[in-house]
Amino acid sequence: MASRDDAVDRVRTALSFIDQCLESPERQAELERLQTFEEVRRYAADEGFELEHTAFAEAMKIAVDQSLERSGIPEWIRHRVHAPVHD
Repeated sequence: MASRDDAVDRVRTALSFIDQCLESPERQAELERLQTFEEVRRYAADEGFELEHTAFAEAMKIAVDQSLERSGIPEWIRHRVHAPVHD
């Protein structure tokens, strides 16, 4: 069970980093400027956060979902945003 708890902690850390970036226009602009995960990881480290790629990806999904929810987008549509695309 420790690995699940560790994974949850890594996602929470990534969410905290994202939230911190979104609270400041300067930090948000810096995050938007970055092009690769490695650049994001280095920026996060400079801000005191240790990011893992999978945890960051999951945290981004959560952040996008929260933003859509605040915008009034229904849950059934938000669910489809994260669903795999099938032709």
